[in-house]
Amino acid sequence: MSPLHSSPSSVSPSLLPLFSRYSDQAAVMTTAPVPKRPYRAIDIAVAAGIIALLVALLIPTLNSRAIMLPTATRSLVDHLRLARAGAASRGAHFRVTFEANAYAIAQLQDHDGNGTWEPDEKIPAWRVSLPPTVAIAAAADTAIEFDARGLVLQPHKTGQHYQSQ
Repeated sequence: MSPLHSSPSSVSPSLLPLFSRYSDQAAVMTTAPVPKRPYRAIDIAVAAGIIALLVALLIPTLNSRAIMLPTATRSLVDHLRLARAGAASRGAHFRVTFEANAYAIAQLQDHDGNGTWEPDEKIPAWRVSLPPTVAIAAAADTAIEFDARGLVLQPHKTGQHYQSQ
């Protein structure tokens, strides 16, 4: 017979890789267990350093009073700008009324044309509460009013009516 045509009985099963005596199941290598080593001082120092860094980053958030005051101030300034822009763009008066722990923004209307601007019943006042650690000190003027041009109105001596400067 030619070498290309051999009979199945002439090839021994040990020469074929699929039927070798070292099958995949027998070839599983076993690894020796790695002995546990005790923690070294460098490992403990690295862990302590990471914990100290996290604590250092969290301490400023625990004292949130220092964070809330600038945020409340920026918010108040932004709302005053918004009230002024609303007064100029809508042709109405806007009043910002201050309380101890909040302030309210109301749109005013002069429905009868007599020059007295009163809160518009159709548009509710926008009330902004301040954080509990922030308060507005009592002042002589507890309201700021913007006219239809966006200018601040000064109160008369009675404190009830406002006039343009």
